[in-house]
Amino acid sequence: MWRAIERAGYIEGLLIQPKYTLVEGFEYRGKRVRPITYIGDFQYVENGELVVEDVKGMKTAVYRLKSKLMKWRYPQIDFREV
Repeated sequence: MWRAIERAGYIEGLLIQPKYTLVEGFEYRGKRVRPITYIGDFQYVENGELVVEDVKGMKTAVYRLKSKLMKWRYPQIDFREV
């Protein structure tokens, strides 16, 4: 479906499961702490604006936290929950 929408010219640059870093990895007391990342379902450009979509059936506590961090870290992205 998304590829057809892209071919029709409504969106461009479609990516599936784009990955964003929310919190960089760091070292704590000599141990490496891995970064916190968010993986969306789709990323594309619509009318010149970068859009990230996440299709959710149930919003878990982890998802709610990561979606807030995503909006804070990347305010220029139109973050859509479907």
